[in-house]
Amino acid sequence: HAKVARDDNSLGIIAFERGDTEAALKLLDRALATLRKTPQDEYYQNILFNKAMVLQESGRDQAALALLRQVERLRIARVGKEHALIGDTARLIGEAQAALGENAEARARLQQAVRLTHAGYDSAHPNARRADLSLALFDLRQIAAATESVSPNEATTDVDAPPAAATQDLTAESNAVLARLETLAALPQGDPELRK
Repeated sequence: HAKVARDDNSLGIIAFERGDTEAALKLLDRALATLRKTPQDEYYQNILFNKAMVLQESGRDQAALALLRQVERLRIARVGKEHALIGDTARLIGEAQAALGENAEARARLQQAVRLTHAGYDSAHPNARRADLSLALFDLRQIAAATESVSPNEATTDVDAPPAAATQDLTAESNAVLARLETLAALPQGDPELRK
């Protein structure tokens, strides 16, 4: 029956990539039901991760986060806290937390993802690049939000303008993040996720 679960997982990913989220979730649930008696199994954990990814990509971040925390516990028990798989999981946890407005926790998780994927794979591995990209995009969103909070609106006068130092700091931070993104863009694009 493990082979049937693997087939359902593959079909679920195909359905997801074709844009049929509900079909993907049904197939992934069926695969999980087949393997539910062996949660310590690597394949069960991978399917659970895939389901969380589908949920997160479809905007169901709270549900994805609950599954990802379960995946993380199971993976830590199997491979330890410093394994690259924990970095992959941390990336999705960070992305879900960012979507839920848990910014401090999200940044810490995304930094963990970068550290673990770079150490466990290498810096050119697609999963390490995804972690870099997630952290850079998170930082860029945070800078954009900070810029909006200090930018004068049309109703203010020059007296109310933000201090030049704050604007310069945000510009410098933004330029640093954009340089990180340019570095990622210059890498070979073998991973379709990085082309998005």
